[in-house]
Amino acid sequence: MFRNNSHSGFTLIELLVVLLILGMLTGLVAPNAFSWLDSRKAATQRDEIIAMLATLPLKARLNTQTYVYETGEDLLPNVEQSDVTITFTPPLVVMPNGYCKGSQMAITIDGKSYTYPISEPNCDVSKE
Repeated sequence: MFRNNSHSGFTLIELLVVLLILGMLTGLVAPNAFSWLDSRKAATQRDEIIAMLATLPLKARLNTQTYVYETGEDLLPNVEQSDVTITFTPPLVVMPNGYCKGSQMAITIDGKSYTYPISEPNCDVSKE
């Protein structure tokens, strides 16, 4: 015969406080997450370039041709050129016997530059 008029649930103030806390946490975490995603994208593209460089001595031996690369345009045709630029200083030379003359590779990905030495004789790239 008595009715219980108390309703269980959250008040508007409690909901607003929780949303405020979630918003603040998102504001703190989101920039770091985007930075981490950008670094992973750059690492993936760098690893793709390094894998392609590892195949150059074999390609030169099979075709018995000398390959000279000043930029990476011919090296990676499937990478969007607006995002990635690759330059070699001095030009990367791979001899018909598979010998790779050392060079310095500069990769620019989304405005950030990375430099890697390419060592002789197998086009090994140091990821320092």
